[in-house]
Amino acid sequence: PLWSDFQPIRLHLDYEVRPKEMRLGEEPFAHAPEGVAGVDTIMIERFETFLNIGKEYGISFIVGLVGVLNFLNAILTGIMTRRREFAVLQSVGMTGKQLKQMLVAEGLYYTFGAVLLSLILNTLLGPFIGETMGSMFWFFTYKFTVVPILIIAPIFALLGVAIPLITYHFSAKKSIVERLREAE
Repeated sequence: PLWSDFQPIRLHLDYEVRPKEMRLGEEPFAHAPEGVAGVDTIMIERFETFLNIGKEYGISFIVGLVGVLNFLNAILTGIMTRRREFAVLQSVGMTGKQLKQMLVAEGLYYTFGAVLLSLILNTLLGPFIGETMGSMFWFFTYKFTVVPILIIAPIFALLGVAIPLITYHFSAKKSIVERLREAE
């Protein structure tokens, strides 16, 4: 061959007696409903294995964990990027209690916003996206539910309160002057 990825092409006839090109190593689809639909039976077996892994290990749990970690990251990033601002507010008279209240309120606003947005998107777009996905993928079924949102809402609320308080606790160990210098 003149190049490394050279693959000769063979000509086969498909189920409707149309010519179809196949590369070396490829085999025609089986004479079964899957093959007629254009799906290789080996790929179906691999996909079923993937589905079983998802059922066994809980892919939805992993997706939920990613969502919680993203929420945590949003709160932490908001606090860490404004450390200097908080030090300035305290230097002009804001008390630690007021700062904690402000940070907790902000965390609860994040919680309320995330839950409200999830409910709205689930209600408005869920049926449309579910129907579309169901028509595209034979293994997909849609069921309207708000239970996952209601389960995750208290976790978000707990994080929205705890993370600002923990972050404040560690930053309050330093004096305002140290925090102003550190943030420069």
